Amino acid sequence: MALLAGLAFTACTSEEFDGADPNGIPSLEGIDYNVSVNQKTNTATFTLNTPGIYPIWNIEGTPAVKSTVNGFQKKYIYKGTYNYTLKVGNRNGISDGEIAGTFTVDSTRYDFTKTITALTDNGSKEWRVYASKKGHMAVGPAWSDGTEWWSGGPNEKAGEGIYDDVITFTNTNDYKYSAGADGLTFCNAGVNTLGVTGAGGDYSIPVVGLFDTKTEAKYSLGYDEAHGVETITLPAKTLFPYIGHDAQMADSYTMRILSIDSKYMELVLDLPDIAWHFSLINGDDPAPTSDFDPDKVNWAVAGEDANLGKGFNGVGSMVFWWATAGWAQIGDPGFSFDNGIYTITANDATAAQWQAQCSIHDGGVKLEAGQAYDISVKVNASQAFDNATIKVCDDVEGDNPTLIYADKVSLKKGDNVLRWAKRYPQTDGKDAAAGNAKFIIDLGGCPAGLVVKVSDIIIQKHNPK
Repeated sequence: MALLAGLAFTACTSEEFDGADPNGIPSLEGIDYNVSVNQKTNTATFTLNTPGIYPIWNIEGTPAVKSTVNGFQKKYIYKGTYNYTLKVGNRNGISDGEIAGTFTVDSTRYDFTKTITALTDNGSKEWRVYASKKGHMAVGPAWSDGTEWWSGGPNEKAGEGIYDDVITFTNTNDYKYSAGADGLTFCNAGVNTLGVTGAGGDYSIPVVGLFDTKTEAKYSLGYDEAHGVETITLPAKTLFPYIGHDAQMADSYTMRILSIDSKYMELVLDLPDIAWHFSLINGDDPAPTSDFDPDKVNWAVAGEDANLGKGFNGVGSMVFWWATAGWAQIGDPGFSFDNGIYTITANDATAAQWQAQCSIHDGGVKLEAGQAYDISVKVNASQAFDNATIKVCDDVEGDNPTLIYADKVSLKKGDNVLRWAKRYPQTDGKDAAAGNAKFIIDLGGCPAGLVVKVSDIIIQKHNPK
């Protein structure tokens, strides 16, 4: 027993460490490392082969990165020569000086096919400001989504010369601007380069053919790696339905594409210290609906008892049904739940609606026939996605009655608060009761790697202000 006790004492004794030895700081002399680029994928790999030390990489890119991972990889979109530095370290410290080098990416690899198709119909396509949509024109802080400070109501700028303007994009990178029948272009009060100075407010004036402005130009598509979005850039002095700053006349200017499909496009025009948001539409506005304005609702807090859907936020699990383009079922997406947030990670790309179904069951939600309800949910998306579907319905075969069925919901990158007001549970257009509702979000048509977070589900009896 004494022998065993002695062995146990020895096994639990900490390894002795006398502290860092300045004489043991690693040297860069003779370091064996390599930086390689897979030119088929534009992936650079940074590997340290010398044992007993760890690397400290500083690597140029958008954004630049610093990593201590041996075998670190970074994917590049644009061709070019990029810089890196290498230091090495161990428990005694970090090497003096650094090794500097470069590596080259031979080709730009980004597929704009989907965007070009939506933007131009692979030919030529006209767009205009979506006048009847709430928030079709808005403004916010620089590099935001451009909606925080002010958001225009439907047709709020009628008479300002913006709603009849038409812009055209072609698949050969041609851009055209028409000022419409009134010949006017809408300008910010601070724009002084178009013959008006000291304006007391925004103004509309004829500028086509004046001040060396351009109605035809070549546009370019790009990818903003720092913000994870595609962009449209126009040359200096190229006219657009709204001229928000003299910077548009002085230099080229770029718009972020928050979302785009064959009918709708959401753009953010980034100007000095400000971001302007525009909703554009191709063709006629959709027919008006009788939907109740969600902004005229008194919304419950997600955790309050007034939120009949409170239980959905605590179930903590989802049921999945994901499929290939041929409707063969595939594996579930990545999933986690924490503090009321459901996180779904698409391991596979899908092709069509209902091929990426994610549903929450048994939230204890009952719906009364003839009772109106307000519905809200917060959805955070890692990238813009324009084909989400939201459905709240009875948890029975056939999904009837249904309270809300919203398809082709456009998600911008970041937070989206989706709301519907004064909706009735119905089957075939007739009021009906649901004994145990379920919540569904479908991501059919999603790209692999899309991460969506669902939270703050609210279902309340209609509560107008």
